[in-house]
Amino acid sequence: MNFGRPNEAVALVNYARLADRYDEACRRIETLRAETVALLGLRPGDRVLDVACGTGLSFRHLHDPVAPTGLVVGIELSPALASHARARATAIDERGIRVIEGNAETADLGTARFDAALFYYTHDVLRNPAALARVFGSLRPGARIAAAGLKTGATWALPLSLLSIYRARKYLSTFEGLAAPWSHLLRYVPDFRWRERRAGTGYVGWGRFAPTTPQPALCSPVT
Repeated sequence: MNFGRPNEAVALVNYARLADRYDEACRRIETLRAETVALLGLRPGDRVLDVACGTGLSFRHLHDPVAPTGLVVGIELSPALASHARARATAIDERGIRVIEGNAETADLGTARFDAALFYYTHDVLRNPAALARVFGSLRPGARIAAAGLKTGATWALPLSLLSIYRARKYLSTFEGLAAPWSHLLRYVPDFRWRERRAGTGYVGWGRFAPTTPQPALCSPVT
């Protein structure tokens, strides 16, 4: 297990192997997807960024609230997953959904700012400060943020945490930061709040981009 920086080469190899069965593997986290997107409070005309969009499973949830004049842009590192995402985007709305293939650290996101950003099970990106700097550089102040993913649970939930980590081993290139996966987000989203899901082995969180506000010392769950 890697507890250091996210490893792009490992991620590319893993997702090339998983691409054709990725959608099926994501079924166990599908119930949380609509809830997470709803936290963005999307409106018609919004521009929303889907960070590490995978095969585009969030596209329909993101597209429908912003249509017909809004735009969904997905960023995906893996060429194999991006290919599936493009096919899904074309099937939904080829004008209203775009897919950018590449590393979130260097992706060309254009000059128009986004109103919202989704981080859905994107642990590698959340643990990469350079990638977050690039993403937040493309957002307007006050942009809405929603995130969900894997986390380690309380001591009593250790068996569940270990099972979740085992299942996720092919989808993460680092296990660093699982106690608080959102910690780097606090630099940009100081009002970040979160709730536990999946018996404490998952979380869903939300907040707003505030580029001039200092990072808070603590971030507590919402009860």
